[in-house]
Amino acid sequence: LPQTEVPTASPIVKDIDQSILSIERLSQLDHQPSLINELNNFIATYENWQKKQLQETENTLNVEDKLAAKRITERINVAIARMKDGAELLKNNNKVQRAFSLANEAMLNQMVCTSTNKNLDEYYWRPFQLGFFLLALESVVDENSEYRDTVDLIWFPTGGGKTEAYFGATAFIIFYRR
Repeated sequence: LPQTEVPTASPIVKDIDQSILSIERLSQLDHQPSLINELNNFIATYENWQKKQLQETENTLNVEDKLAAKRITERINVAIARMKDGAELLKNNNKVQRAFSLANEAMLNQMVCTSTNKNLDEYYWRPFQLGFFLLALESVVDENSEYRDTVDLIWFPTGGGKTEAYFGATAFIIFYRR
């Protein structure tokens, strides 16, 4: 029988400039390279959140929990580095930029086709979805990436948006290879 209740997770993050999550805007990345600075700000927000979490718990955790926190922090640092690598690829590689834009356009078109809402500017990635997308870019583009053999799985409750995140990355790969 369940012994612990897991609180409901929310994809809402207050500190993020929501405009960078706009799928319509990201579908124009190859025409608006200034969006890359906003993507870097998005990553920096995650990095700052991580540091804040560490500071808030530094004096309250027992030894065992500090070890767990260290393991989690190391994984977060890897994720942040990988997201930065993805943003760097978007900045320096026109083919990657184009594939990213087309993948966002495809996702937007699919969302609009399956909804009664036809306002393109009302479709947004959830922060973890965009983070996953950025994290995956370098390892799918570079066959020599140290993360090429890593299987990145998203843990989020049912209905949280995992499938869309995977589809976005898959659309990117398809466009990039073609």
